[in-house]
Amino acid sequence: PLWWRRKLRDVHAKNVEGASIALGYVNRARDCYVSNESVYRRAQQNERNAEALAATQMMNEDGEIYTLAELAAKGTANKAIRRAELMTRIAGFERIALDLGHVGLFVTMTAPSRMHKWSTLRGNDRVIENRKYDGTTPKEAQRTKKKTGARSRAELARRQIQQYGFRIAEANHDGTPHWHLLLFCAATHATDLQAVIKRQALKDSPDEAGAEQHRCDFRMIDAGKGSAAGYIAKYVAKNIDGYKLDKDLFNNDAIQSSHRIEAWASTWGIRQFQQIGGPPV
Repeated sequence: PLWWRRKLRDVHAKNVEGASIALGYVNRARDCYVSNESVYRRAQQNERNAEALAATQMMNEDGEIYTLAELAAKGTANKAIRRAELMTRIAGFERIALDLGHVGLFVTMTAPSRMHKWSTLRGNDRVIENRKYDGTTPKEAQRTKKKTGARSRAELARRQIQQYGFRIAEANHDGTPHWHLLLFCAATHATDLQAVIKRQALKDSPDEAGAEQHRCDFRMIDAGKGSAAGYIAKYVAKNIDGYKLDKDLFNNDAIQSSHRIEAWASTWGIRQFQQIGGPPV
């Protein structure tokens, strides 16, 4: 019964959120990233979890007793620790890259237009319904992105081009995920790395307007202007707890936005952060 209840809750959450997107509630002009309904549902779930953790005690081999809430606060369930761990690992990759003389690339991969319910008019904050939208859910869009990433890694491996770094899945204002990647590689492989990623990204809807220019954006990290870890810090903070950020991209309070993004990721089962290359922790 417990297994079925979890599954039913999961299916229910996705269907409610999918209906909210279809009805036009999720966009920067109304409920940014995720519907208010899903934010409330996730808040209630977090409250239930917190009560359960506070009410459960564990004893270690030395006879010391702690609540699960106290133990969870010492691990990555604590958002500050989670953010610090991610930044430490990113900074570690950067130190390795500097030692090896490798270059850093910041890549933004957007989803095809057909996956976006809304379009934003240039020069203002107005949104209009996208006539090309085909009903793709954020979960389905994320699955397509994962397939693109897997194909890119496979092709790079066949060509013996090594890459390492991090991937962040971030919600667009209408809930459609896009990816930010911080990748390091040998300077002689940087051009080929970009070509492979772009070619794989354009296998889906390659002929749509603007796909060639906007599907993939590549920026070389200039060490003279700042560290790669510093460059990506705002994206990590935005997707965890809004640390040291006042506003998000859409001028919303960063802390409130981080709660909405967490609800978005939980609802759709989207893994926000992924290490690429390197050994396990």
